[in-house]
Amino acid sequence: MSLQLALSISKGSRDQRRQSLLSTIPVSYLIVSLCKIYYMSKKKNLAKKMKNLSGKVKEVFQAEPRKVFNYKQVSARLNISDPAQRKMVSNIIHDLKKKSFIEEVNKGRYRSRQSGAYITGTVDMTRMGYGFITGADIEEDVFVSNRNLNTALHGDKVKVRLLLRKKGNRPEGEVIEIIERARETFVGTVEVMPQFSFLIPDNKKMPFDLFIPNENLNGAKQGMKAVARITRWDRQQKNPVAEIVKVLGVP
Repeated sequence: MSLQLALSISKGSRDQRRQSLLSTIPVSYLIVSLCKIYYMSKKKNLAKKMKNLSGKVKEVFQAEPRKVFNYKQVSARLNISDPAQRKMVSNIIHDLKKKSFIEEVNKGRYRSRQSGAYITGTVDMTRMGYGFITGADIEEDVFVSNRNLNTALHGDKVKVRLLLRKKGNRPEGEVIEIIERARETFVGTVEVMPQFSFLIPDNKKMPFDLFIPNENLNGAKQGMKAVARITRWDRQQKNPVAEIVKVLGVP
């Protein structure tokens, strides 16, 4: 018998054995196995879609951290109109809530809880020294403590980094940049001391006295009304440094 003929017979024998083996497997078992393979593949694809969609939903909340969304609004931002996909968005939102990535402001409406997000707004200062950040795009005023104002004053336009929000508390932030000062001059009463002086501002929204080196009094005397201009204010300094630019006289 030639080698080629032997190989042909051997191959034929293997095919026959394979067919014989397959014939012994119940058809129902084969169908179940194929179905499992199909559904496992489908489940894997669904998980991948959910992961991608979850990332996009997160981006919606991160892009506008103070804005409140329901699942329909998030779907609209992502141009999703298919009911099945909108249901996926709803499920993702509930999952993000469980993970404390977002919080439920009221029934079915959510917003970001993550720190590291940024907003731009205007400082509304209180006489106690802390302030609130307000703006047309800010739904809830953001509280900023005295130590986190970082020399920002009433009316200044600022950039604020949002801090991690504790459940039940109002949003809180830290000023990281003063974009535009509302004012640099203040009217007040001069208090002269042996080594230095202060201007006590008339404006109650200005909670800091202005420190004035005596060489910068420019003729102002104790008790006089004057206008002072801030010349320097480092974050490490409690009070801004200023100079008298105009003496208004005795009140």
